[in-house]
Amino acid sequence: MDTNLIARNAMRIWQLMNNGTTWCYDKLKRATELSDREINAALGWLAREDTVEILPDPVTQEDTYKVRHYWEGGL
Repeated sequence: MDTNLIARNAMRIWQLMNNGTTWCYDKLKRATELSDREINAALGWLAREDTVEILPDPVTQEDTYKVRHYWEGGL
């Protein structure tokens, strides 16, 4: 996997999540149809850019993901 693919997958996930809602991993996987490796690399990219928050779900304690500052108009 090269950095261009990781960047494209990160943009795809960011666009999907850019509505202000919180996403669980399984929901991201179903919506993107990316592999675990691709999702993890993309989430790592977004986390490194400080674009995504990783928060524990209050009930299940599973990690959830939310765009830190979403744009109302998207891209």
